[in-house]
Amino acid sequence: IFIGLNIRYALKSKPIPLHVVKEQLVEGAFKEEQLQSLMKLVLWAIIILPSLLLATVAAQQWLYALAFFDSVPFDSTDPIFSNDISFYTFELPIIRFAVGSSVSICILTMLITGALVALRDIFLGQGAVQLHKKAIQQLFVLAGILFLLFGISWYLDRYDLLFSKSGAVWGMGYTDINAREPAFYAMAILSVLTAVLLFVSSRSLKMRLPVTAIGIYVAARVLLTSAWPSMIQTLMVEPSELEKETQYLEHNIQFSREAYALNRISENPFEVESELSMDSIESNPLTINNIRVWDDRPLLTTYGQIQEIRTYYDFRDVDVDRYVIDGQLRQVMLSARELNYDNFNAEGRSWVNEHFQYTHGHGLTMSPVNVVTEEGLPDLFIKDIPPQSTDAVKNDIQITRPEIYYGEKTDRYIVVMGGIEEFDYPKGDENVLTKYSGKGGVSIDSFFKRALFWLYFSDIELLFSQYITPESRVLFHRSIRERVQKLAPFLYFDRDPYLVINDEGKLVWILDA
Repeated sequence: IFIGLNIRYALKSKPIPLHVVKEQLVEGAFKEEQLQSLMKLVLWAIIILPSLLLATVAAQQWLYALAFFDSVPFDSTDPIFSNDISFYTFELPIIRFAVGSSVSICILTMLITGALVALRDIFLGQGAVQLHKKAIQQLFVLAGILFLLFGISWYLDRYDLLFSKSGAVWGMGYTDINAREPAFYAMAILSVLTAVLLFVSSRSLKMRLPVTAIGIYVAARVLLTSAWPSMIQTLMVEPSELEKETQYLEHNIQFSREAYALNRISENPFEVESELSMDSIESNPLTINNIRVWDDRPLLTTYGQIQEIRTYYDFRDVDVDRYVIDGQLRQVMLSARELNYDNFNAEGRSWVNEHFQYTHGHGLTMSPVNVVTEEGLPDLFIKDIPPQSTDAVKNDIQITRPEIYYGEKTDRYIVVMGGIEEFDYPKGDENVLTKYSGKGGVSIDSFFKRALFWLYFSDIELLFSQYITPESRVLFHRSIRERVQKLAPFLYFDRDPYLVINDEGKLVWILDA
């Protein structure tokens, strides 16, 4: 809208002369009506293309926008500006982006309108550029708006000093407080005064005042924001740095302790014994009985050799967890038995098998961390397909829902609730079949939805498959890390999800964030 209104104003007082343009083109190339339509199309392109470019950049700031509208106080204020810390976390980023975008739009508008006016005058003046009075006034006003935005930007730059790394510590130091912050204030005021002079000059069209103001602005920027702070740092701070920076060192230490919650730690002495006695061993049975003797790497290999059961199952990695077993907290190691479709032989591969029948892994294998059998193998607490709890844990851990539809190795979409049953697990020479009973997935109960997923997955089979019913649903983004990053892209995640058995006997993935 801003670009469009400025173009309209620039061309309203003196439109581009179509008859002159026509004369300078190849004779008969365009009729005047065609030329008029073409000019409108070009002008719309000049408005829309840069707008789309700016919109693409703006769309990537959605997280800052959400943070701005959902900000909550930290109940802690910075010692310099007395703002709540939430202002810098939730509000300042989007404010800075809005001001920066406005500056970009203003500069872009000046360039576009200036070029159009110059082009128009070239056609009117047969090669000479003679800016119209209203065009000069418009450029003066745009320049005034630009300097107002510069003033706001300088004012906001003061807050960025809290993240400065130029002094003895990260944050505002003596030079920032006594030189840079006053300089930024001065530049903000100077920017506003320059804007006022540009607005005033847009009426008189006298160049002397705005040129002088802009010259002073450029000189002040060099002297106040660069030379002056460097002099203060070199002549006053560095000769007696500890004295000058002590107050700001204290700020840094205080807020670092608060940020990492170190101010809420209670210190307790722990007496170190140089010798381990039998009394110490007997008084700490929980620790001694859970000393790990298994390394996860050979254990993963061993699980694969004795518990994968079929070639299309895989153990991705081994996790360590703790469960209450027979009244005692026991440390165990466990691994999920996931389906790996890449391990299927060529004869068993088909589109239906990949997306309708072989849809999920099955169960897990679990063993204690501190037990090795006479054969040198882990003493399994949970084993086989379907998963069976051994006598040691059957009263405490039972798996009631062993299906694994989401995992660490899962990397392709599937269709559930279709016109064909899913493979659940092998039983001798036969296969046990099942149907998905969860709540996940996206319904594909219409041709339009099928078409959308065909385009999304680039898989035309989805459009014509006879196995898709009105009840069918698509499960996708099934890799745990990919899935949670889609759900909560504003969090940083640990790289390793781990599987747990909840109180209901269901398998649940946990990923720390």
